[in-house]
Amino acid sequence: MANTGYIGIGPADRDPTVSDDSVTTAKIQNNAVTGAKIAMTSDAAGDLLTYTGTDYTRLGIGAVGKVLKVASGGTAVEWATDTAGTGDVVGPASSTDDALAKFDSTTGKVIQNSNATLSDAGTLTATAFAGPIAGAVTGNVTGNIDGTVGATTPSTVVATQVDITAQGDLRLQDTTGGEYVAIQAPTAVTSWTLTLPTNDGTASQFLQTDGAGVSTWATVITDTSGAWTSGTSTTGKALVMGF
Repeated sequence: MANTGYIGIGPADRDPTVSDDSVTTAKIQNNAVTGAKIAMTSDAAGDLLTYTGTDYTRLGIGAVGKVLKVASGGTAVEWATDTAGTGDVVGPASSTDDALAKFDSTTGKVIQNSNATLSDAGTLTATAFAGPIAGAVTGNVTGNIDGTVGATTPSTVVATQVDITAQGDLRLQDTTGGEYVAIQAPTAVTSWTLTLPTNDGTASQFLQTDGAGVSTWATVITDTSGAWTSGTSTTGKALVMGF
């Protein structure tokens, strides 16, 4: 040992000395450091060398199909299952703002514009709907509605015409929804329209038609004498005989 703090071999005047912090990367020959000089414990093919913040550590090779990702702490890497999809997805050169994208063909790789839009406020607009719809629907509905309107919450339906086909019932339910009063057309009928009176009439009146579909309220004539006197009937009124 020639001098304290130096390493040497042979006489002091011929020592090839190395002082503290004097070896830099420029003084290390290219490709001179082999794996044997930086080997970690239990090294294996595919291992990675990562820095922990204070030292380097070995990260073993991951299982087949695993991907390298940043761990939850944000200071280290780890192997994880790839959750990304596969396939090359391509789309049109331009798109409609708020339009819902849909697949074009069955390859799972091509998307295109649709006529349905979803606004930033959550309003869905489309030309047709199929299947159950939950939530508020505003605006006009054109076309056929196959299902229940206001199934859980009573709702108002405004329309100029409602067709109940196949001799179906028009059912007016009670407050609990368990029982109802139904109106039904005959099995075979020639179409006709019944126009109701303009008011609800008075007590004991009955609904009378003029034979052309226009109805009015009429008063019942009651005779309890047991005899019907000629000339006392009134046109358009019912005669009730009492005995």
